[in-house]
Amino acid sequence: CAIYAGALLLFNILIYRSMPEEVQLSTFANGSLVITIFIEVGLLLLVGVIAIRKAVQRDFTSEMITSHRTTAMTGHTAAFGYLTGAPLTILCLTVVNWIACTILAGLAGNPIPAATVLFVILACLTAMVWTFTLLVALSTRGATSIGGWVIALGVVLQQVPSQVYLLH
Repeated sequence: CAIYAGALLLFNILIYRSMPEEVQLSTFANGSLVITIFIEVGLLLLVGVIAIRKAVQRDFTSEMITSHRTTAMTGHTAAFGYLTGAPLTILCLTVVNWIACTILAGLAGNPIPAATVLFVILACLTAMVWTFTLLVALSTRGATSIGGWVIALGVVLQQVPSQVYLLH
């Protein structure tokens, strides 16, 4: 996580230093904020989905799933383990991105709590997608991934507000 935080900071500093002088810090911070949010969405909704599916697939391939069934572990505990253990690195990067987005929102002149609200909404969406991913992975023994469906749903949902706006 520290390497990612350093790379993110270095990347933003280098890009800002290479910008023309007429570009204000607030304009750059707004653009960087959007890029960081896109990176975060990609991490959570694509890489997280893949990590959960791979963990389930690995447990079925190595017969670890039978070990889960014979222990005193409840289903809730096993599901919670898949939802937090496999994407643990991604959750760490989420904290780094949240801190970066909070700082960038302040530099851009946006209300700082807006970044936190955005990450709370993203956390709710992520919990739903990851839980559905776990359900699909367990029912198909890890053979099916919903990553493509997540991308398609994102494209469709992005178009709905713009289409509604055009209809008015």
